[in-house]
Amino acid sequence: MTMMRSISLVRAAACAAVAAFLAIGGPASAGAQTVLDPEAPVMVTGGAVRGAVSASDEGIVAFKGIPYAAPPVGDLRWRSPAPVVGWEGVRDASDSGPICVQNGGRNVTQDEDCLFLNVWAPRESSEPRPVLFWIHGGGYTGGSGSTAIYDGTPLAADGAVVVTINYRLNVFGFLAHPALSAHPGTTACWTWWRRSSGSATTSRRSAATPGG
Repeated sequence: MTMMRSISLVRAAACAAVAAFLAIGGPASAGAQTVLDPEAPVMVTGGAVRGAVSASDEGIVAFKGIPYAAPPVGDLRWRSPAPVVGWEGVRDASDSGPICVQNGGRNVTQDEDCLFLNVWAPRESSEPRPVLFWIHGGGYTGGSGSTAIYDGTPLAADGAVVVTINYRLNVFGFLAHPALSAHPGTTACWTWWRRSSGSATTSRRSAATPGG
């Protein structure tokens, strides 16, 4: 596999995650006091989710294990991320869910259905917040957005909104084969970006507030 294709696949996953993430929350209004109720459902691309107060800081709400793309299994294996599949009711977003299949990872659930993102945000805010979008390292073979060292609570306590993601690893994300060269992910990236930017513009939903 070429380095360019590897970068394109990660970029496609990141763009899909951004699309899902930008749909979180409600209208942004600079200067207005916004309070994020951890018990109240929040709408994202696939449906409603309910987060939880951070275990280490009651001033932070975390939303974990939010799907940002369809499960990359079956016909979607080795393909660019497809739009998230919606769900009924309110999804529990208090747990990160399984990590992507990789070597090692003892005592951690692994699954091909692993395209999830996590968000940490201050419960209260009266102004737009900077967003840190973190793509974990690991040499394309290991790691996850739910690793303890990537807990976004400390940065959220300083006023940022923190987002981490999982993306496919090893042969599921970076298999070198001529038949896969036609699906590098770049087109999906632009498609997702157009959709997410349009949604954010028309609905004024963004990550700039605790509800976003």
